[in-house]
Amino acid sequence: MKYNVFFIIVPLALLLGYFAWFDALPKWDETVYMTNARSHVADIKPLEDYRSPLLEYVIAGIWLVTWESLAAARSLAIAFTLLLVYLFYLICREYFDSQLSFWLTMLFSASPLIITWGYTAYSDIPGLCLIALAFYFIIKDNYTAAGFFSGAAFLMRFPYGLFAAAVLLYVLLEYKFTRQMAERIFQYASTFAIILVPWLLYNWLHYNNLSWDFRIYQSVIRNYSLNEPIALFMTRAFWLLIILPAFMLLGLAQVRKRPKGYGLIVISLAVILGYYLFFVNLKIERYFLSWILFFYLLVGFGFLWIKINYRKLAMPALVLALVMAAYTLVPAVAAVQNDIRCKADGALMQSVLYLQQRVNPASRILSNTWVYYQYYLGTESYSLWSPHVGALISQYSPKYVIINNQEGELFDTSLAEQSGRVYIEQEFRDDCGQRVTLYRVK
Repeated sequence: MKYNVFFIIVPLALLLGYFAWFDALPKWDETVYMTNARSHVADIKPLEDYRSPLLEYVIAGIWLVTWESLAAARSLAIAFTLLLVYLFYLICREYFDSQLSFWLTMLFSASPLIITWGYTAYSDIPGLCLIALAFYFIIKDNYTAAGFFSGAAFLMRFPYGLFAAAVLLYVLLEYKFTRQMAERIFQYASTFAIILVPWLLYNWLHYNNLSWDFRIYQSVIRNYSLNEPIALFMTRAFWLLIILPAFMLLGLAQVRKRPKGYGLIVISLAVILGYYLFFVNLKIERYFLSWILFFYLLVGFGFLWIKINYRKLAMPALVLALVMAAYTLVPAVAAVQNDIRCKADGALMQSVLYLQQRVNPASRILSNTWVYYQYYLGTESYSLWSPHVGALISQYSPKYVIINNQEGELFDTSLAEQSGRVYIEQEFRDDCGQRVTLYRVK
């Protein structure tokens, strides 16, 4: 009981609950998923119907039991995060003793990625939680259950289908074309395919294309995201992980007698990290969530190597890692708290409250933060996807054009003014430098 994982889970739950309660403004993708969820329980259009579908359906199901709210959606997100941490501990116990498993779980749960995104209704952590379930069942040799949760992870977040590819490669290398290999692939692929049937059928009936949303999603990611350099990824990884990659490299090098599932850890990290590194334009920190499960497990093997070969250095190494984790954790918590302070009476929410009595569902809005206005006001809202504001006004016939200087894609307000089609009706500012300019269309 000395190293009970609930000494980690309970404080984490309280911290994430605090953030979820006081961070009143949803993040960008939260508005998308919740508007899509609303379309399943009310007669409205989804905001972006090409998103991975599972999260919005789960949120809609929760809302049927509770009520439609950001709090309910975030409670679901926190539940997934806490389950992920618990599963990480259970997986660690398959490889390490209770003491090392406890401190590894502490490191994992103190990651700025878990703290920053653990309470938000995004698909990253729920999808990773499903991958952790699938991995746990693989090391328990239950490929039927693993296939089910792998399929669910794909539906939660499309790129997480890469884990299934890693599993198949692992089985091929581990069992080398034996009967055991064939049995495991059949068990895994069968349940993976079964859980995809409703999704494929829905796409066929609505779009006459089995993989419609998946293909549109890939096109959007490829064509409408900024192409950031790999050097930026390396910089962000350094400030997030500090010295942990050194322990991860020890974990890669040290294992002589490889335990069950070790090969899958290495292959999954290589496949998923390689995809985001070389095939995804954006190198944002949130995408690191897709591979940190496997990264931290290899960090654990690195600590194990030190413990076996240099026992006296094991505790100092662990303390150093925990100190570095605190070094990255404190700024992450401060950043969330500052975000909460800024959003309490932020310019964006001021504009929403102003418009509540001035628009109706038939009104249309053009904005570089269009997702918020569609979510809060129920209006048809469209992106300022072109600098030719006059042409966009002719195409969409909006009542308002709204430009935010911080949220969304940066857009020059002079482009709206030069169109000659709008005039400033109101401008909103807050203490954190955000400015929302609300133009009324003539």
